[in-house]
Amino acid sequence: QPAFARLLARWLPDPPQPLHLMREAALINRARQSPYLTDAALQTADSATQAFGQELRHLGRMSLEVIGQALYCPPEELAAPVTDPAVLRQRLQHEDIDSDALYRHYIKPVYGELLRFIGRFEQPLSEEQQQRWRSGQVAASQLAKAVKDAYQLHANLRRQLTDESNTESEASSAYLELRSKLLAALAQLRHISRTCDDPDSWRQQLAQLEQQVAAFDNAFTARLFRAVRDGRIDGYQLGSLINDLGYAKRIV
Repeated sequence: QPAFARLLARWLPDPPQPLHLMREAALINRARQSPYLTDAALQTADSATQAFGQELRHLGRMSLEVIGQALYCPPEELAAPVTDPAVLRQRLQHEDIDSDALYRHYIKPVYGELLRFIGRFEQPLSEEQQQRWRSGQVAASQLAKAVKDAYQLHANLRRQLTDESNTESEASSAYLELRSKLLAALAQLRHISRTCDDPDSWRQQLAQLEQQVAAFDNAFTARLFRAVRDGRIDGYQLGSLINDLGYAKRIV
């Protein structure tokens, strides 16, 4: 599976063997290796808090890449996602992505190591540090849930776009639009996280992104119900699209 191999090459230190030759246990053990969550980091509150934050950012980067893979967007395209329907359909034909396997091999082990690190830490924390750890735990949980939402969205996207009878349908076009808008939002979020160091500016840009997502939600939903009234999509397709719109919002 080319997409899986790309992620393996990106996150594992050694050149990967073909996927079918790899043992799941070896993959999980290597995914758990962290340069941050060390025994030495547990010695003081400052070092532990710093290590926790660094590993959380690592989990964030991996989560974004796995979500991109679930949407057939390789890591090198995350800054400027390709939305050409012909390119997407070609990837659907040639890349059989297992989103659940990506979650189990890349996200679940790191999330588990974060929780284990928290459980091992026994030093007193300041009030500010306690808040950072609580917020970090919430963020890690949300990242894991976002990846799970992405592979639900992946399954529905693939089912809709590989059905040859629906290639030019209203529902197919709606799924292409939903994918495009979600990838654009993730690219924007990735850009903000890499370029913005000022907390006030960070919050302002996130608020703008939230407004954009809400505006798309309203417009997209209105178009879907109009398409139902006009007989261009049926109730089943409407339900699937509304559910997947929910997944997309939660991911962002």
